[in-house]
Parts: sequence; structure tokens; C-alpha cells
Amino acid sequence: MIIFIFRDGGRAEKEMVKKDDKNFLMEVLLNFPVGIGIFDSQLNLLYSNHHFKELLGEKIEDREFIKKLFETRSKGASDYFHKDNKIIGYTPYLIEDKQVLLMKDMTESIYTLDLEKNRKLNDTINYIFSMVRHEIGNPINTIKVSISVLNENLEEYSKDKIREYISRLKEETERMEKILSALKDFSRYGVVKIERINLKEVLEKTIYSMKPLARSKGTMLFLSEPADVEVEADSVALMQVLSNIIKNAIEALENKEGEKMIQLYTSVDEKFVRIHIIDNGPGIPPELTEKVFMPFFTTKNNGTGMGLAICKGLITAMNGWIGLINTGNGTMAIVTLPKKHIDRTTEG
Repeated sequence: MIIFIFRDGGRAEKEMVKKDDKNFLMEVLLNFPVGIGIFDSQLNLLYSNHHFKELLGEKIEDREFIKKLFETRSKGASDYFHKDNKIIGYTPYLIEDKQVLLMKDMTESIYTLDLEKNRKLNDTINYIFSMVRHEIGNPINTIKVSISVLNENLEEYSKDKIREYISRLKEETERMEKILSALKDFSRYGVVKIERINLKEVLEKTIYSMKPLARSKGTMLFLSEPADVEVEADSVALMQVLSNIIKNAIEALENKEGEKMIQLYTSVDEKFVRIHIIDNGPGIPPELTEKVFMPFFTTKNNGTGMGLAICKGLITAMNGWIGLINTGNGTMAIVTLPKKHIDRTTEG
């Protein structure tokens, strides 16, 4: 808050204005709805406002506890702790030779976020169960009808007719196996081994493994000067994600006339590395850019709709982000990964 006060008058009046301003600012800090505590280098308390005292209570005198809170600063992040059935969020700062703690009661905010997360989780679970019933229910119904027809006409049907029904039963059984296999993969998508890996090596291996498929479909697949950087990721899981995206792009280009191209390139900033996979296909409809990551959602006749859902789960488990964009000349997939480890765990 910045306050401008304009007054005419002599030196005595100006000093009074400065004094009034200081008192006013001190009053604001004292009653500010965020806890403020200022300590010296030995963790002696120099200043605390009302909210800080209310949040910490007797812990304000516990030097070991205060020391533990300031240790978070070395991680460069905020954190929280539990006290008296409350969740207290805090952020430590170093300002010149003073150590500052800012605190706020986050109980209601976190509770609200948890409720929203639980609602979304329930919606996702209901959606998955609904799709499982649909995807497995259809082949089961076909199998039941086929068996019933065969049973009633076994004596009359020719061998060729019986083989036709048996072939149909086999196809529907294989479809269920495919769905169950996808569900199995989906159930374990969060299991990743995060370590420092060379991104360029992973991209080159992925391109090498996918080029035969691209070539067989008349598609050019190439990597443009990838950044020689290290990221925090699981190399096997990352190759799985990139291969799936490239495979989708190859399939999207299948009916395109003329030149078919898929290009991979990278961009880097201070914290993140982004992998761009861009094709010159028809482009994903904007209304589907989020839906395609939902389990069982597919635009393919023979797809399970689990591929991109698994990709999103793997990238999320690696503290990354994945998204799709319609460029106007095709589709761009962007996979974002952290250059350094992100610790999402907190101590109570």
C-alpha cells in the first residue's frame, strides 16, 4: 500500500506527517490478515504482528521449530504445517540480515480445493465406470447373441457359417482383452522412476524407433537441433509418451494428399524444457483438445481411448504437463518437463 500525503507547512508539520505515516504503517502491519514474524540471524524474535502470534501460539518460543520452518528457504518454496486442527501455510524470506516468516491459515482454502478435487475425481471415476460398462458390455452382448444363435441353429448351419460366428466371437473376445490390457496399463501409469536424463539422447532414440513406421506410411519424421540438456524424468516412460504422440500424428496424416511431415524440436527456459511435436495434418478440433486425454475417449474406429490418458498420467507423474494445440496448419503436442526436481511432498 502506498500513501501520498500532500500538505503545506513548515518542518515541524512535515516531521509530524512522517511520524503519523510511520504509526499508520505500523498499525497496518500489526493488524494485517497475514502473520508476519521478523527474526535476527540467531532466530531471536524482533517483531511479530497479532496474526503471527495467534497462528503460532506457544510455538513462537520454540526455537527448534522456528529453525525447521526457515530450512524450507533453502528449497526455495513455501510449505505448511498442522497445528490445532489447522493447516498453516508459510513462506520464509531473507531480507538483508533479517529472517522473515509470512504465515496464513490455509485450512478453509485447502478444504475447498480438496472438495473440488474430490468432485472431479468422482466425476472421472463415474465416467470411467460408465465407459467400461459400455466398452465391455457391447462385446459381451454380441458374444451372448452369437452363442444363442449358434446354439439354436447348430444343426442347420454349414461349417462355413459356424466358422463365421466363431470368428466373430474371437474378434469380440480380443476386443475385450485389448480394453482390459489398456486398463491394466492405465492403473499403473503413475509408477515412474524419476532421474536426471539427457533429453537429446531420449529424443534421438525415439525418432530412430519410430522412423520405420513413419516411412512405411510415407511420412517424413525428423528432429530439429534438440537442446542438449538434462531433465528430471523417466526415460522409458518419456519414450512411451513421445512414441504414442508420433503414432497418433502418423495416423492423422494417413489420408492426407501431398507431403506428410512430423517435426520434433525443443525450447528451453530457466526452469522447464518443452518438447514440441508438430504435424501438417488436418489439425485437432479445438473442442477436443481436453477431451482426448479422458480415459476411453477416442475418435478412432478401433481405438481404446486409453493412449493419451496414459500419456497424461505418465507426464503428470514426472511433474510435467502435456497439451495439444490446433496450429491452423496441423496439430502441435507440447510436453513440458522440469529441469530440476520438484518435491511435491510436505512434512506435517
